Amino acid sequence: MQSGPIWVWERRPGSLIAKIAAGFAGFGLFLLLIGLWGTPNSDAFWKSAAIVTILALALSYFAVVDVQVGRLSNSIHVKALGLATVIACMGIAAGINWPPYWWVFTLAVIGWVLTTMIPAIGYLKSQVQRR
Repeated sequence: MQSGPIWVWERRPGSLIAKIAAGFAGFGLFLLLIGLWGTPNSDAFWKSAAIVTILALALSYFAVVDVQVGRLSNSIHVKALGLATVIACMGIAAGINWPPYWWVFTLAVIGWVLTTMIPAIGYLKSQVQRR
């Protein structure tokens, strides 16, 4: 079974985002395996691993959206996920514990989920109306 970035890489060999996403996914897996086997007791290590993992997940999503040329830059849900990714990575890196900061992050994630689900719901509604 293939991951999202590898699937896109096969279909669009020129997609830079797929190559970057695959690299981040591999590096994130490497960091997590080192963390499990080596048991480092460092906040900086685990913060780095969390940030790389979040970036790998977000970039993998961006790569799948980028399977169609031009769709990445025109998608509002990509922008919402990008905002949530930046907020999460900055919050983890800076060690922000201020609840309003994470409320904004939660709103960004909810915005991403809604903007992703609205087209799917519209498609399902049109399929039901055809029957």
